[in-house]
Amino acid sequence: MIINAAGTLALSSFGWVDAGSLWSYALGEPETKQNHLSDAKWLTLVRGAEDYFAVVHHFEDGRVRLTSHSYRNVSETISSIELLIEDINSNDVKVAVSRFTGEGSAWSFLPRAYVVRPFGEAFLLLIDWTHKATQLQSPSWYKGSYDTMYQAILSVTEVPGSSLLIFSIQRDSEPLLFDPTTSKIVQKLTLAHRRGNPQLYFRRMAPELWVSDYDTLVRLDSRNWNLLSTLRLQEGLNGVETSNIGEYYFSRDESLCLVARPHSGDVLAIDPNTFTVTLQVETGGQPEDVGLLRGGLAVARDLETGRLLLGTLRSV
Repeated sequence: MIINAAGTLALSSFGWVDAGSLWSYALGEPETKQNHLSDAKWLTLVRGAEDYFAVVHHFEDGRVRLTSHSYRNVSETISSIELLIEDINSNDVKVAVSRFTGEGSAWSFLPRAYVVRPFGEAFLLLIDWTHKATQLQSPSWYKGSYDTMYQAILSVTEVPGSSLLIFSIQRDSEPLLFDPTTSKIVQKLTLAHRRGNPQLYFRRMAPELWVSDYDTLVRLDSRNWNLLSTLRLQEGLNGVETSNIGEYYFSRDESLCLVARPHSGDVLAIDPNTFTVTLQVETGGQPEDVGLLRGGLAVARDLETGRLLLGTLRSV
């Protein structure tokens, strides 16, 4: 989930519920909204700076589309990048069409690296907005090293102050530090060996990379990738040995990290300085995606239905 700087608007996307629409909730409004963006099968939201965000539109054919947006009007496309892929079966990916439209400077507030999926195959897309150029890289390291039926490439995250990237792999506890200039894996990062679906966040206020690993939250030193600490946040329930946590969200000032727990029907808040749980709210349902609005209001979405779940955080 992503939240505007004022803490008044939450955006989310569940592919199995929203398809090509963007879910939004404005603080104080009685209902959520579905903002239709395209005929994509599903969308990926990517947080930017200065209240900009990007959307990756995932189709089942050779189309690749990225759009840039602002919280001022989430349905309005500021700029778009569109590729049409002819062939992905050869060593050289054949791009039939590549075009930038709209106000290209919006991309200066957004990441340069994205995972796109023409014909259902994952590729790394690198954007050079100043020259209106794109580069599409096939992850040659992927198919020979992972079970492609169960271990999809989930996301790519830029390492601040570096050209390096980190790939997150489904059902794997070793995110990959990657150099896009050589297309080589530099290092595998070690988490808590829980074989989760890692979500990554680089803190701005401390040299730390936070990563979720199934039922556990992990802190790494972002200067050397050493493991700092782990915090298990979900016990197994209903006869199941282990149960996973949902998404997590850092507040803008990084004073809190909220973690959704779909199997416990609540949201926990962690103090990043002590790496301990300090607040909690029972939302009911199965909170999967989560954010924090103004006034300490936790906003979440139910895993199965995508419905709105709200609650105010209280001390544990």
